[in-house]
Amino acid sequence: MKVHVESSTRATIGAGVVGVLLVYLGVSAGTIGFALVLGGMLAILLVMFAGLRALALTLAFGAFFFSPMIAVRLSDSITVGDVLLVGAVAVALLSNKGAESLPASGKHISWAACLLVLGGLIGTIATSTAPTESAMQLAQYAIAVLLSLGLVRLLKPGKKVLTWMGVAYGLGASVSCLVAVMDKVNPRPAGLALHSNHLAISAALAVGIWLALLMATKSRLLALLSLAGITLCVWGTIIGGSRAGIVAIAVVVLGAVVGLGASKLSMFLLLAGGGFLYAISVGFIDISGKHNAIGRLLGGGSAEEADMGRSLKYEAVWDRINNNMFVGNGFENARDGHSLYLQMWDSGGVLGILAAVILVLAAVAAFLRARRTKNRLAVVLWSGYIGYLAAAILSNQMWDRYIWLALALAIMSEHFTPKPEPLAAPQNHVTVPSVLLRKTSTGSHYGRVPARF
Repeated sequence: MKVHVESSTRATIGAGVVGVLLVYLGVSAGTIGFALVLGGMLAILLVMFAGLRALALTLAFGAFFFSPMIAVRLSDSITVGDVLLVGAVAVALLSNKGAESLPASGKHISWAACLLVLGGLIGTIATSTAPTESAMQLAQYAIAVLLSLGLVRLLKPGKKVLTWMGVAYGLGASVSCLVAVMDKVNPRPAGLALHSNHLAISAALAVGIWLALLMATKSRLLALLSLAGITLCVWGTIIGGSRAGIVAIAVVVLGAVVGLGASKLSMFLLLAGGGFLYAISVGFIDISGKHNAIGRLLGGGSAEEADMGRSLKYEAVWDRINNNMFVGNGFENARDGHSLYLQMWDSGGVLGILAAVILVLAAVAAFLRARRTKNRLAVVLWSGYIGYLAAAILSNQMWDRYIWLALALAIMSEHFTPKPEPLAAPQNHVTVPSVLLRKTSTGSHYGRVPARF
């Protein structure tokens, strides 16, 4: 007998945690085959007792958990998160009984992605000097968008499932940051990401998710977990040395404060900030050194060298833009500009610029709409994505799955806008005139009888 998935969410989450741990242990120990066998057995049990949807949810939780850990790979080009994401979408297609419609922000962002793909395709055909490479990069971008947005649309997650997807993502980013914090060898550790900038962007997105969970939950345990996750992600970003990551986190927190007001959020941020500063003062958290984000913001470490390298990349991308300003150059150099917006212009020409404008306006409009409708979860999740858009001025992360999965959470959170309380129907009372009152046989009078209309 199948168990309704929504009534067995804890069992599904527990199975997902076990499956994720098995895969991770198998990858880290080099016994991938053993991990796959156990994972297959778990999948069969899930399908038998909870249905295909439970298996899709389990794979989705794993995809959200591993998406920030892009260094955890099955091969040079395939990450564990990618495999789980593809599996989740495939199983969701098999178990799907109609996809959830995307909110307005999701439709606008989908149009922006389509415009960029169209611009990149035109550039690949018309002007690219390496059309094969450009086509492969373009396909990676399109697949990342399709899988990430398609997953949450197919699964149609309720608020509880969406919350646990956010927890899975936040835990994955926090584990990656913890590895970076424990790395005493590299001057700019990247944790379980490929580069410290990837670590920082995933951490900033996770800060937005943790803040959203902190504001939306009534569970003390989840609130404490969220505070711990925020601390780890901020610490990891500082240790990793990414200045763009610090900017992103600052925008996330500012957006959350503006969107929610300064009462409950300020209290939590004050406690978290005070605890963080205390940990620094007693030496538990070490942010000394010129290579961390604070030192590099002040010009220390490799900041000057990085600025010179970024200037050279800007000159190169501007040269390519000037050569094909309207058509674009395709996706062969889509990640070389060290700025998302220059990269979109370089890759897609005018259509790329239009896509960038739609992307930013859609995110800001969604944030303002969530603030107006008092959707606390959506406010902070959109703050997280806007933080990424701010950092993207100086960063080249473009189609990485951890970016689009965090965006998918923000889009689907709009389905949980609190419904306004219905207004009470007006009660009109008409008093019967005294001349219409008559005596009963006992000599008493009817009282004043209200007539309702």
